[in-house]
Formats: sequence, structure tokens, C-alpha cells
Amino acid sequence: MARLIVTLPLNVVYSGGAALVYEYTNPEWGIKNMTTYINSQRHLAAKAKETGATVLLSNHSEFDEAVKKNRMLAGRGNGPHPYEIGADWVARYFVVTKNCARATQLKLEQLSGQSR
Repeated sequence: MARLIVTLPLNVVYSGGAALVYEYTNPEWGIKNMTTYINSQRHLAAKAKETGATVLLSNHSEFDEAVKKNRMLAGRGNGPHPYEIGADWVARYFVVTKNCARATQLKLEQLSGQSR
């Protein structure tokens, strides 16, 4: 008996910079860097929502478990795609990254105030 397998295209959002590079010795630079990152994350979140992205890829495979997910691909059969996490989880990712960047920015603002 033949089986019909339907595969739908997946919309992917690729997010980089999750390691949040900043400079404690130069808080003003770090504050500016975090502002750029936050704005970038807002932009990506809006585009991900607009396109219905359900897959999130990162330039840090240790953060998105890419190695584990790649291993799952071979044996999944007709099971769910390991990279497809859903639009809600994609949106949550961007909330977390924006909040982490803002927390870092606040710390840098405190350091900047202390050095004056």
C-alpha cells in the first residue's frame, strides 16, 4: 500500500549575535552595541511573525541544539521535524534575547554611572 507523504515548506529565521558581545571597560560602547542588538532583534521578530517562521536557526549551534537535531533527522521517519518549534516559540526566543540584551545594557549603564 502506497503512503502519501506531504511535506510543507518551513519558514526559517536565522538569528546571530546571541553571545552578546560587550565591553565592560568601555560601557558607552557596550550600551550602544546593545541598543543596536535590541533594535535588530525587534526587526527580526517582526519579520519572523510576518512570514510565519516556525524554525529558528542560530549562528551558535550550542544554543539551538543543532547537533542533536541533525542526529534526529535521520531517524525521524514521518515524525515531526526537529527544527520546527512553532511560531510561538520563535516569538518567545526574541522576547528572551531582547530582555537579556536590555539587562546587559542596564548593567553597563550602572557601570557608566559609577565611572563618572
